[in-house]
Amino acid sequence: MITGRWEIGWLPIAVNEEGLADPLLAGLGEEFYGFLWHGDQNLAPAEQAVLLASSEKCRVQAFRLRDSAGVGRAVQPPIRPGHRRGVIRAAKTLPQYGYDLDEMVATGYREDNDVAGKIFGNFFDYVLKGQDDSTASAAAASATPAADRPGHDAP
Repeated sequence: MITGRWEIGWLPIAVNEEGLADPLLAGLGEEFYGFLWHGDQNLAPAEQAVLLASSEKCRVQAFRLRDSAGVGRAVQPPIRPGHRRGVIRAAKTLPQYGYDLDEMVATGYREDNDVAGKIFGNFFDYVLKGQDDSTASAAAASATPAADRPGHDAP
């Protein structure tokens, strides 16, 4: 682990050959933008992991544990531009380090392509495909709010 190579903002993430073939990153293409705000990073994924994506300053942005649904990431795909706008605007010290807050916010809106929805959808599809029908049905039922299931009243 090294410290000090900060990545802050909406930055391009390069998907490698293994990532292009991986169901987690399906539909994202060779490059997507993700929100990054970290200074610590691993130099290489664990021996039992497969590297899926990298950025200019951080080689390990996403990886998968071999033969598993387990994944790791530095990129924060679940964060949409509107959610991060306030965090970016509140970071008053960033301009002192050369960051343009207006450009950072604009990049998030310009490059947003529902990466979060794609990655989460891909993950849930992957997990559900690995289950038998009865387990998948139970998982779907538990994901349905109780008020929407027969025999359950809304609170």
